[in-house]
Amino acid sequence: MALKNKNPGLEKILATYPEYSTEQVEFYLQFIVQQMSDALVMAERIEVRGFGVFTLRRRVPRIGRNPQTGEQLMWPEAFLPHFKPSVVLKERVSNSS
Repeated sequence: MALKNKNPGLEKILATYPEYSTEQVEFYLQFIVQQMSDALVMAERIEVRGFGVFTLRRRVPRIGRNPQTGEQLMWPEAFLPHFKPSVVLKERVSNSS
C-alpha cells in the first residue's frame, strides 16, 4: 500500500527533514500504521501521548431487520476500533476555530 506523494503530511515531513528521502518517510509511516493495525488485531491498547488512545470496543450481537423485506437478521458480535482523543487534542481542536 503506497502512500500518495500529494499527501500534505508527507510533504510537511519532507520539508522539515530534508535529509530523509520520500521512500524512507513512506516506509516508516507505513511501518507505524502496520504496527498499530497489528496491535489492534491482537486487542492491545495503543496510547499516543497528547493525541489519544485506540482500543477495540465490543458490539454485542443483536437482532436487526432488512428494511426492504422486514426479514429478521442476526447481527453477530463484532469488535470495532475506537478512538478517544486526549484532552490536549480536544483543546487544540476546539481552540482552532
